[in-house]
Amino acid sequence: MLTLLVAVAAIESASAQPARAASRVNLPRPSGRYAVGTVTMRLTDSTRATSRRIRERPLALQVWYPANKPRRTPAEYLSNPGLLDSMVSHKYLDLDSTEIRAWSRLKTQSFYGAEPANAASSKGWPVVVLSHGLGVARSSYTSFAQELASRGYAVLTVDHPTAVAMIGHSLGGAAALEACRIDTLFRACLNMDGDPFGAVEAERIGKPTLVLLSEPDRRNDAPPRDSAEAGRRERFAQMGRERDSMWTAICSRNGSVPCSLRKLRGTGHMSFTDALFVAPSLLRGVGATAPPHDAFATIVGYLTSFLNTHLAR
Repeated sequence: MLTLLVAVAAIESASAQPARAASRVNLPRPSGRYAVGTVTMRLTDSTRATSRRIRERPLALQVWYPANKPRRTPAEYLSNPGLLDSMVSHKYLDLDSTEIRAWSRLKTQSFYGAEPANAASSKGWPVVVLSHGLGVARSSYTSFAQELASRGYAVLTVDHPTAVAMIGHSLGGAAALEACRIDTLFRACLNMDGDPFGAVEAERIGKPTLVLLSEPDRRNDAPPRDSAEAGRRERFAQMGRERDSMWTAICSRNGSVPCSLRKLRGTGHMSFTDALFVAPSLLRGVGATAPPHDAFATIVGYLTSFLNTHLAR
């Protein structure tokens, strides 16, 4: 029988205030035993058109993998200056241009084209496909990709042209569950704060599943009882209860196949991206009170525990 694990992970800290922007942004250094290599590929899918006018789909694919430590400069966070300009002109994630421009000085802790490390198994490294959220670039998950690679996983991040475990955030997380449900290629699936779509709500996923959900913490910021803000928060609280009930029902349909739900107190929707470190303005005023490195460590802990359990060679 299914043992459904529903828990609230409270990320405690001495300070319960939202993270403030630092003068210099840095990504966390990967904690695994391996150095991290990365390569980028530009592919073309000629089997499926995006419109009547565009007959092929361009695919940008980046791979993060365990590597031998090279003697070279770490890869830049955004290697293409044109991409940075495009993000500014299109008001990427509604961020201020100054916040985006700061990324031009940001280095990763990965090395482009580094020599791959020898896999721990003759079957090679277990593969994780990381699917981004709607309107979010693959680069915004760099901290998670290189952390998993340092711990012995080959991570594939793809910029989808339109908006082997599979994990994803937001719409990408919902897509991960649907992909696991219909494709035997995937052995496990993990959804980070995405609402389900497709047949997932009505049919069993049938694969080991982990759902990580944001849980804003406003305990130290209570509005006046009769204010409009109090009413708005109660509506959001009700939506949260309905969300939890929905996911509990989805997991219950998985039968004897493991399905777990974790709510991470002090996080917001964008806590599952590099916004923790490079775009703190996205986390202000939404109850994301957990310090960035604490939130990151908690999320990574759940990711690696789940992947180590279900992708063990």
